[in-house]
Amino acid sequence: MLKFYEYCIFCFKKLPTEPKGEGEHVIPKNIYGFWRTYDVCEECKIFFGDNVDQLPLQEVTILNAMKYLQLPDADKLFENLPYIGTDTIDKRKIQMIRKGGNFKIKVTAIDNHFLECSEDDWDMFGKKWLENNVRYKVSKQVFDKEIEHLVIEYKALKPGDTVHSDILGYSIRKRQIHNVDVDKEALPPITKLIAKIVVCFLWLLLSPQQIAAIPDLEILVKHTRSDGELRKYLINWCSLTQKVQYHKFHRLRLHTFANTQIVDVTLFGYPNWRTVLKSTSPTILKDSEDQKLEEVQLILDFEDFENRKKYIGFKYADENQLRFHELSA
Repeated sequence: MLKFYEYCIFCFKKLPTEPKGEGEHVIPKNIYGFWRTYDVCEECKIFFGDNVDQLPLQEVTILNAMKYLQLPDADKLFENLPYIGTDTIDKRKIQMIRKGGNFKIKVTAIDNHFLECSEDDWDMFGKKWLENNVRYKVSKQVFDKEIEHLVIEYKALKPGDTVHSDILGYSIRKRQIHNVDVDKEALPPITKLIAKIVVCFLWLLLSPQQIAAIPDLEILVKHTRSDGELRKYLINWCSLTQKVQYHKFHRLRLHTFANTQIVDVTLFGYPNWRTVLKSTSPTILKDSEDQKLEEVQLILDFEDFENRKKYIGFKYADENQLRFHELSA
């Protein structure tokens, strides 16, 4: 399950003559990836670890799969996502966070005139914020007494109502939020990770000459390694089944026809990203016995965590089914 090239497949830096360490996990370990390549230099490996391999934990479709499969700490991972809700009174969008299955307003300060925080953040943030901004106007005794009065008044408010302090010159409004959901616009795209996986998969299956005939592969490398822009529609979300079905396996699939390569990256059996690549010459896939192939699949099966298995499947030009073979670790 490895080809050991002389140069890194991402930055072309000279690689050591013998593989070192555990290699680069093509699909990150945090989502149970266990296929490793030694064709990535240490610098690129560190870069991916810092900038790319955490992306699946910020992808809702992947977290939904992990939660459905009851994988360890899957539900807690949702707390790392940004959330947004709508104010019931002024309809303004409000940043939220999730803790212990509950939502609360994210503490947000806008210069020294405005603060948003949840009621349970009052002592740590609200009171301290007022101390920093208005404490100088009055004595400590007057300040503490007025704060105590504001808290009592606040508890009696209805959502949308406001209590005002003439002494401090500030108002406190009770907010009510509805329609809380993941702020998908604030999430980073997962395309950097998909690009990394596709590059590694193609280098596993194709020759350097075939790789050189795919111009868009350079775009994928730049995107995953240095945040270069993708050509529109190069990588797309593409469900392969109408019904959502999650499983404890990841699947990579390469299908070729004429001058086109289609690479599907399917994680947890359902979330799928499709990359469509064009070649300057036809890409011909062949097995070890030089027989022509139309499709190759790599399956990473972790149904049994203690005995994870890898399978490779070949679809020949004159057959409808794939032939799968278990691969050694």
